[in-house]
Amino acid sequence: MKSFKNILRLWISFTSIFGFFGAWAMLAQSFKPALAQPLPATAYPTLAALAPIGTSTLAQPNIALQVVVPTPVPFPTAQPQPVFTHPLLRTGGS
Repeated sequence: MKSFKNILRLWISFTSIFGFFGAWAMLAQSFKPALAQPLPATAYPTLAALAPIGTSTLAQPNIALQVVVPTPVPFPTAQPQPVFTHPLLRTGGS
């Protein structure tokens, strides 16, 4: 049983090391990403300026505002805590 445990530990160590170096070699041979060429400054589109917003478009007399006042929610009152007169159970555990 002891020899099987030692062989298993050796096998796990060997495969871990082989897997690490194998993955390292595989990633070292992988393709490198191509460097992206920056776009020239003229390639960005230009947007037309927006018309300024005036106060005449915001203040429309046809819109009626309705003010809703929320009703207050009563908070629950604190209940008195019960008084325990019996002793608490204690165990002798650690």
